[in-house]
Amino acid sequence: MGAEYEFADIVEECVGMSRSERVDFLFNFNPTEYQAELLDYHERQAKTQAAPKKGRQVGASLVGSALAADYALWNPGEDVLITAPMQEPADELFDKFTEHFKRSDFTLSQLGVVEDNKTEWTFSHGARVLARTLGQGKLSQRSKNPSFVIVDEAAYADDYHLSEVIEPFFITHPEYEFYLFSTPLGKSGYFYDAVEGKNSERWFSPHWPTEISPFADEDFLERKQAEKDSQSFAQEYLGEFVASEDAYLPHEIVEPCIAPDPNRRPQHARYLGVDPARKGNDRAVFYDIDEAGVTWNIWSEETTTGPGFVGRLKALHNGEAAETPDAGTGSLPSNGYDTIVVEENAVGGFGADFAEAGLGRVVQMVTTSNKSKQEMYQRLKSDLEGVELALPSHRRLIQQLTNLRYSYTPTGLLKLSHPQGGHDDYPDALCLANAARTGVAERFATNRDTGQRASPTWGF
Repeated sequence: MGAEYEFADIVEECVGMSRSERVDFLFNFNPTEYQAELLDYHERQAKTQAAPKKGRQVGASLVGSALAADYALWNPGEDVLITAPMQEPADELFDKFTEHFKRSDFTLSQLGVVEDNKTEWTFSHGARVLARTLGQGKLSQRSKNPSFVIVDEAAYADDYHLSEVIEPFFITHPEYEFYLFSTPLGKSGYFYDAVEGKNSERWFSPHWPTEISPFADEDFLERKQAEKDSQSFAQEYLGEFVASEDAYLPHEIVEPCIAPDPNRRPQHARYLGVDPARKGNDRAVFYDIDEAGVTWNIWSEETTTGPGFVGRLKALHNGEAAETPDAGTGSLPSNGYDTIVVEENAVGGFGADFAEAGLGRVVQMVTTSNKSKQEMYQRLKSDLEGVELALPSHRRLIQQLTNLRYSYTPTGLLKLSHPQGGHDDYPDALCLANAARTGVAERFATNRDTGQRASPTWGF
């Protein structure tokens, strides 16, 4: 725009425009139809609370930052707060806010910006835009009393911070705007109550599944639907809430995979997943599966010792006689296992012991964290849903599988647990075996034969 333009001239140009029209004129941001609906929603009432029910990659950050940019321009003396439970999403949203101004045909000076730094912008008419992190004691110290708040990743925010820190900001404001952006995370908490729960009547919550975006790649979505289990896909791409109190692997998913007479082919590669005994009533479980997803054997024992554990794996790999399995044929692979995946958390690090036993290039030790367990269990669930596995009718296996419960960590990772007094030894061994079969375990393996002798640290 010409240098003759001043802020007053821009204001006059914008008279009569809706917000969706203004952000196009000021920031060259042409919103989609669903983004425009949210941009213009505040024009219907003085007090706005909106929380879209969204999937990934629908442009929520772009439209949210455009809301903040427009509000700052037209509300002298007011504070705009951009926040999130973690620093990174708060910073990213603030960066998008600044990008709107950088894309504008007007200069920062023409738009009234008098000070711009990494976490705070000030305008000539007294408005400020602040980027802060929830829960770090800084929200109320440097903000006057924001009348506009946008919370990114709101489903991961502590309910206390939203209800007792953010909500009181609006007590003295006859007009305000409060926006929550997030993908769903379980059927509980402040964000769920706003979108679908007990407080949903007070919130505007349009549904934005990923497919609503004009930039969504249909082939990509189809691929993700095939890769992910139904629960994860529904949450991440359909924007659906999934009840955290439900079983992670309900009977209707597991039962079709229980095959009374599976087709076992000797030439198929074989894999062994091992969940060592930890303590108490836990059992060490050895799960034998082939490349077609067919279970051959399941062995278990109540206790084990370090040397005995390594010796047992060596015997199984070498096709030496083993005791009668809990389930299966008792037949061992003639050429050994392609991969043996062992949960390292329970046994400690002893790669050299496997190397000395001739198993160094066969054994993968996997440290199970929330991230690794999420990926391995999501693959297991996806394969069960596709009936790509043949399971034995084994009481403990089926009972423990169908009793698994799930929740989410504060960072959004899947967290699996068993009911009080229950166990997950058999599901974990199956999950490790399937991760070996599908190659998922390779990404989390902590060793491939070092060839160096080390003192073993036994964790049981």
